[in-house]
Amino acid sequence: MNSPITKRIVIGVGGLLVFGLSLLAYSITYASIDITPDEEQIINSNRPTISVDWPYAIGATLKNAKVTLDGKDISKAIQKNSKGFVYTAPANMPQGIHVINAELEYNIIFTKKVHLKWFFSTDTVPPKIVLNEKNNTLASRTPDIGLDAKTEAYSIVKSKFNNGKEEILNADKKGNFKVGLKSLKKNNELLLEATDRAGNVTKRKLSVIIDTKPPAIKRASVKHIFTYAKKDNIVKAVVKDGESGIVKTRMIIDGKPVKTKFNEKSNALAFTGNFGKEGVRKVQVDAWDVAGNKTSENWNIEIDTSQIIIDQSDFKLTLYKGRKPIHTLNVAVGMARFPTPNGNWTVVRKKAMASWYNPMKAWSSGMPRVIPPGPSNPLGLRTVYLDASGIRIHGTSAYGSIGTRASHGCIRVKNPDILPFFPKVTVGTPVIIRP
Repeated sequence: MNSPITKRIVIGVGGLLVFGLSLLAYSITYASIDITPDEEQIINSNRPTISVDWPYAIGATLKNAKVTLDGKDISKAIQKNSKGFVYTAPANMPQGIHVINAELEYNIIFTKKVHLKWFFSTDTVPPKIVLNEKNNTLASRTPDIGLDAKTEAYSIVKSKFNNGKEEILNADKKGNFKVGLKSLKKNNELLLEATDRAGNVTKRKLSVIIDTKPPAIKRASVKHIFTYAKKDNIVKAVVKDGESGIVKTRMIIDGKPVKTKFNEKSNALAFTGNFGKEGVRKVQVDAWDVAGNKTSENWNIEIDTSQIIIDQSDFKLTLYKGRKPIHTLNVAVGMARFPTPNGNWTVVRKKAMASWYNPMKAWSSGMPRVIPPGPSNPLGLRTVYLDASGIRIHGTSAYGSIGTRASHGCIRVKNPDILPFFPKVTVGTPVIIRP
């Protein structure tokens, strides 16, 4: 523990005394006052003892004292004695600089006023030792390594590598210091001990390895992203390193770095944001490990603002690009006994000239098990499958049913109308079905 230091302040006292008709000159030229803690001292206590003492002023007695600590009057809390005072600060005194202002009045045959003002600092927090490491492991691509490290300003650092000779290092005014390691083996050990100016101590034990293998990056998100009615969309990559570990990642979209989050448990690097207009976006992901090995991976993603909205009450299907309708169809929807399900769905598959397979329901009991593509096929010329069970957008030759509730849940479109619509729809397109 860094105990408070007593500082001696030299002052001069002098005057004239009258004895009868004679004048007697006197002086106490080298009398001194001791203060604790020392001026500008840094101590590692959150409850320091503050004192003033005038031990060599013969015959001096403290008569009055006005003392403030950080601007607060503590005169009633001090313990006065003939030469000075003692004050024990309250527990958990804030960290940082503290100012003492003392106006003292002594009797030394006459009255002597002394004004003292000084400051000290409290610091009970051990200094951090920060290096470019992961899970207490340092790494290098070569047998020799120069480490840039950081701790509290002006700390003294002891360094010991592989049980070798201890080296004393001094951190600069910004806390920076360097550690040089040579002739790395397969397994190495580095011991660091930092002591700050208050006497607080931090010790660290680190492993040091040689790592020449760069990280691996794998695309984890789809290449085709649908953004309609979504404020946020996600681009993901999986970033792994089996040796020293990942210390830095970066994602660049269309030449601009974006803000990402890295989940160390899943190794997933993710960007969440709004891509705006349709088009191709260029994605680049960079990753660095502890040793400084770097990997980059590039790919393109297509931003698609398409969405299909089906209004059952109007018997209308509309394909949008952004907020703009680009294709509208008249449709038939499910009858009362077999309603088309409302909700948010997704296109999961497309098929031209699909075969129809009997669902083995009561309504289909008299129909063939399979109906191949052709004029009599219930699915018509084109079929768009949704993730709603058994629900499709498909062609039909029953033109008279359009504009009615006639299907068993599917959305029917006239065969001639579905042909130009079909190529405009992409797997993954969101579909909203409304009452």
